[in-house]
Amino acid sequence: MFILMLIWPKFFFPFVWLSIFCLIEPWNHQSGRRSLFESTRLGDWRPLVALWIGCLICGFFWEFWNFWSYPKWIYQIPYVDFLHVFEMPVLGYLGYLPFALELFGLYHLMASIFPFSLKSDYLQIIPGQQEHE
Repeated sequence: MFILMLIWPKFFFPFVWLSIFCLIEPWNHQSGRRSLFESTRLGDWRPLVALWIGCLICGFFWEFWNFWSYPKWIYQIPYVDFLHVFEMPVLGYLGYLPFALELFGLYHLMASIFPFSLKSDYLQIIPGQQEHE
């Protein structure tokens, strides 16, 4: 991916968005940190889908607030700069999907480095699987 970005950045720039996740997720998995690899390997796609839906909802509101703000972001995204929802091209919202993955990976990496300030068990994704005393 890195070499393709260097050779043809005009076409392969989206790999930048995936690169952080592709570096951190395997490291988190091998280190025993919380990882999306484990849940998807077991066939549970709910954590991934929840992250994507949550980030798309947040992204929608970020773009809503950006539209009314001054100064504001104005996007010019190659090949997809049409059908704007607020200032963002509708296909540009797909960039929030890898962003959600990167945030998940970075959070769990930081939670292991700074355990006193971040919790790795902040969320129970599967309700009803609590151990009963």
